[in-house]
Amino acid sequence: MEDAAFTLHDNNNTTSDFTEFLSDGFWLETTTTTTTATDQAGSNYFSPHPLLLDTTTNQMDPPTTQLPPPRRLWIGPNTLTNPNPTIPVNTRLVQAIEYLKNYTTHKDVLIQIWVPVNRGGKHVLITNNQPYFLNPNSHSLLEYRNVSQTYQFAAEKDSKELVGLPGRVFLKKQPEWTPDVRFFKREEYPRVRYAHQHNVSGSIAIPVFESGSGTCLGVVEIVTTIQKTPELEDVCKALEFALQL
Repeated sequence: MEDAAFTLHDNNNTTSDFTEFLSDGFWLETTTTTTTATDQAGSNYFSPHPLLLDTTTNQMDPPTTQLPPPRRLWIGPNTLTNPNPTIPVNTRLVQAIEYLKNYTTHKDVLIQIWVPVNRGGKHVLITNNQPYFLNPNSHSLLEYRNVSQTYQFAAEKDSKELVGLPGRVFLKKQPEWTPDVRFFKREEYPRVRYAHQHNVSGSIAIPVFESGSGTCLGVVEIVTTIQKTPELEDVCKALEFALQL
């Protein structure tokens, strides 16, 4: 596929909602866990955590993930103490994620944001009309983006809504990483049929936290068509670096 820069799509009609969530600053946080698919055999959900993939694993072995020491990535409020006080926090988050394009040689990456909204008296996560990044040459990920916009996931406990990957990350307040979402069951990853259809494999989802309260404000989801390569580790490192700009 021909190299191309990511394209930012920012839907102005919902920017104010996103700004409200992030106006006082927020954390992106990782935790320390090593997980294999067999570790979660008795669980309803396979919850592999980021950020480093064991690329030496035999193809017949269960996927393995490993984390470095815990870290927090602080995105400060839009005040005079910021280097760019005129740039809203939500805009800086979007710019930071776009910065990933300079650190990944593989361009088939979709980055989208899931935020909680109130629908019919219940809170659900949606990505519809939210900012996202996409290589314009990646038709499969464009189709997957369109599919994702039709979904909503649980944003509160005891909900009857589908949980899915964004919902798990939001409710557990822990990042989740998997090298291939196509191994999920439908109840674990409701979009699995479309992942097969559009060749989606690796996925990273990271919770966004409010400063001080520990409240989860939303989820950043990174979807790729790549699986066991160092580039997935590069995505995580680039996201951390970019958010510290």
